[in-house]
Amino acid sequence: MQLFIDSSDLRETEKALKSGLLNGVITTPDLMKRYGEQDTDALILKLSKQAEILQIDPTGETLEAWVSECIRIASLGLDKDKTIFRLPVTLDGIQACKELTSKGYHVNIHYVYTLQQAYLALQSGADYVTLMISDLQDQGYDALELLVLCLEMKERYNYSGKILFGSARTQEHIRNAITLGADALSIPISLFDSLKESLLTNHGAQKYLEQSRMRVQKVKDVMRDSNPHVKIGDAILDAVVEMTKGGMGAVAVLNDAGEIAGVFTDGDLRRQIQAKGNEVLQTRLSDLSFKQPVSIDENESLEDAASVLRERRIDNILVTRKGKLLGMLDIQDLNR
Repeated sequence: MQLFIDSSDLRETEKALKSGLLNGVITTPDLMKRYGEQDTDALILKLSKQAEILQIDPTGETLEAWVSECIRIASLGLDKDKTIFRLPVTLDGIQACKELTSKGYHVNIHYVYTLQQAYLALQSGADYVTLMISDLQDQGYDALELLVLCLEMKERYNYSGKILFGSARTQEHIRNAITLGADALSIPISLFDSLKESLLTNHGAQKYLEQSRMRVQKVKDVMRDSNPHVKIGDAILDAVVEMTKGGMGAVAVLNDAGEIAGVFTDGDLRRQIQAKGNEVLQTRLSDLSFKQPVSIDENESLEDAASVLRERRIDNILVTRKGKLLGMLDIQDLNR
């Protein structure tokens, strides 16, 4: 199924074309002027070199005016085989299509609302027939049935023209076009931007990126510069001060040889105060018992660090370099 973006904003059109996903652009020179573009001929020529297929609404209201304008635009230097002129399904539009296609030009008959109009468009040699699906649905008609009937008619009578699902406004419209087998689809830039999105996809992509980061980044890449630690002979009050400076809920305790003797946490502080009161602040850390501290080397991955934090049910882990204390990793650092 061919995909066209329907836009008269040059900037958003060029952005969409860079995706490489579009088969072409549908644009209206008169609308281009609303975006401040005055030299529409130059813009048409520019877009014709960027888009695989360029569909243009020529100005005019009569058979003669449309034919004349289409020939004039083509003479700007456009590739005839990659240029489609879009005309309304009026009697003049149908006759203009017949005349233009006999001269080797390509035409899209749009504003088609009935099977009979689609038949006239295909019979006149139109390369595309645009069904105004959402407009019909707004009026309570079964537009999807019309799409199916037009596709069946095209196949039954071997018409070469493509049935284009026009005026798509929602993701459901895109789904309908795909499932029912439309030959082409035109959408606005806002719908094109949301094509790849869904809540589940966004969640999955975010989760994938997060897991990839956790596997690739190392502990040293995210740990803070601070290295909160105290000596075994210091008082609990000293540990509280260092804990506060470090901005973490823990502080490393080193023995006289500079080796890691344990970790003092804010949980330890609460338990000590509950048991002994405020005077505990003057208690020496050497009077406490410490469990074997949990540590990880700076070159380990964040995934490994997260696994340790999760399994041990702790919020902080000591980070070492060749066995020596380097700093501390907080569980919140994994999300930075």
